[in-house]
Amino acid sequence: MNEETILDFIKKGESETVEFKSTLDQAAIETLAAFANTKGGYVFVGVTDSGKIVGVQLGNETIPQWLNQIITNTFPTLIPDVATAAIDHKDVVIFLVDEFPIKPVSCRGKYLKRVRHSNHQMSIHEISDLHLRSYQTSWDFYSDTRHGLEDISLAKVSKFIEISNRIRPNPILDDPHTVLPFRRLAKSWST
Repeated sequence: MNEETILDFIKKGESETVEFKSTLDQAAIETLAAFANTKGGYVFVGVTDSGKIVGVQLGNETIPQWLNQIITNTFPTLIPDVATAAIDHKDVVIFLVDEFPIKPVSCRGKYLKRVRHSNHQMSIHEISDLHLRSYQTSWDFYSDTRHGLEDISLAKVSKFIEISNRIRPNPILDDPHTVLPFRRLAKSWST
């Protein structure tokens, strides 16, 4: 990443995919985990929240130690890409993490997601839903086989469609039997 690109990122400020930190601390690692659980993103270390470049002191072992902190504090383990740049004679370190394929990623047992320009703790429901989507499965995959179509309230599914159509730009036109498997709320009516 060249100086012009870095300055452009800094000028635009923090966002859903960009965070500034004066140093690599627990909050910076939490941000990397939040990025991994959403769209990915950059953490610029050596830049204040307001976008002022303060730089960081880099020794021979600084970056390997920082990477080790990230590795030991995240699960599944995150290993971000790292770049350094000197801007106005100040060192800035850029960590890039892509959206992680196996979610959710935790940081010391905390599960976070990125919303706009801040991190938010995920609810138990969000954690389990993200995990199931990560493995492309649904809750009914784990249910016991004593339940079937007769146990599902088609009236409630119809109500779901009705409510969804009030807030969606594109209405759901399918019947309840089609909606559940399509929305991954049920595996299949045939099983």
